[in-house]
Amino acid sequence: ASQQIKGISANTYTAGFVRNNIVTDCINTLSSGTCIGAQDDNRECDHNITSDTSSSGAGSTDSVAAVDLFQDPDEGSEDLQLLSGASEAIDGGTDFGTDVDSATDMTGRNRYTEGDIWDIGAYEFVAAGGSSIPVFQHHYQQMRAG
Repeated sequence: ASQQIKGISANTYTAGFVRNNIVTDCINTLSSGTCIGAQDDNRECDHNITSDTSSSGAGSTDSVAAVDLFQDPDEGSEDLQLLSGASEAIDGGTDFGTDVDSATDMTGRNRYTEGDIWDIGAYEFVAAGGSSIPVFQHHYQQMRAG
């Protein structure tokens, strides 16, 4: 039997929304044959990235390969932190606010308290040697200095 890689399916039994997700390399396993399948109009799907053409909604991007997004997408050695050139994902997410567990990424970085512009995906991109102050504050300081 071949291994099936599942995506995200939002149907009439799924409450809420599908946001800030990256789903790649799906193999025709959902009823719609897509990485993200919203099976009714009551599900909000936005700010997602897929490798097929199933991402829809505001801030979503489709047809993006895993190798263009992740440090190492290969099974067994995967490192799903974003590459510096993953422009579709970096600062492309939607802010869930302070009361949602997803404010903290997989490394423990709290996107809200750090003042991050939310990325799409499980990891918030932080440039090596990057500033931990919020982006708007960094730009303001640069304007005042120069």
